Amino acid sequence: TVDAESAAADGLIELVLPAVKYSVAGRVLEFSDARDDRVVRGILSEVESFAEGNKGMIDRVDVTDEYNITMRANGIYSLRLGGENDLGLKLRMMNKTITSGNLDGGVPASIDLSKVGEASVKYDLK
Repeated sequence: TVDAESAAADGLIELVLPAVKYSVAGRVLEFSDARDDRVVRGILSEVESFAEGNKGMIDRVDVTDEYNITMRANGIYSLRLGGENDLGLKLRMMNKTITSGNLDGGVPASIDLSKVGEASVKYDLK
């Protein structure tokens, strides 16, 4: 097992996936629904492309609902991205929102990126 800090430092991303039909180490993962296979692979391809230049920023991806994709960034930002449409653009919006310097550093927040062109931030003050 790998703890969350070590995983993030190595650029590993926790994946939460829809129902899996077949899973064997070293083999291609098979999903119970063929549509899930296409959707998940498309989403993970976008995330992988983004992560190449932003290693460690995204640390969790949940694709159990293709219309309500959620992620976590920098360990403290909960991201709601909606569906897979314009995912690359939504990831760039997320990056711009987090790196803009306008967020209160270190304060957990929920960032809604489901509408292209506008990101809303809600601080998770407890």
